[in-house]
Amino acid sequence: MQPGQLLVLDLPHEVSIDEGTLGQVHPIVHPLPDLRARNLGGGRVFHQVVDGGRAVANALADLEERVSRPLVLVVGMLATKDCENFLKNFTGLARRIVAVPIPHQEKSLAAGAIVDVARGVGIPAQSETDVATALAAIGRFALDPPARILITGSLYLAGEVLKQNGTLPT
Repeated sequence: MQPGQLLVLDLPHEVSIDEGTLGQVHPIVHPLPDLRARNLGGGRVFHQVVDGGRAVANALADLEERVSRPLVLVVGMLATKDCENFLKNFTGLARRIVAVPIPHQEKSLAAGAIVDVARGVGIPAQSETDVATALAAIGRFALDPPARILITGSLYLAGEVLKQNGTLPT
């Protein structure tokens, strides 16, 4: 996965979700808008101010229009981030949120706090102890068609998932 791309797990109908799923899923990578600073000439640098959550939600809304599937978010965030404004971007788009702590991050927002915020913005939510158990829980939702799963909220969480999956970029 390259910078500026969105990792979405689109699970085929025949894949069952369990604790071994991470190694069996082939992610679909979607482009995101370029969020880097731009040099406008004359030494001036313009920083494009884009809400990352909004960009991701817009990309998923576009995908939903083309290939409709229920969206479930696995969310882990740092306590230093604005959880409410991030999750508001997914209101009306996400069917459910499964909150998890970020492994090895002392500033990880508690999964229960993410659940409270999600419910406050109108998205049903529950917490799990880690991504593997979150995926197993999503498998028990019995959604038809199977869920489109977005693991989001923190690059630290995404890095842990890629490390566990053996797919860290080199």
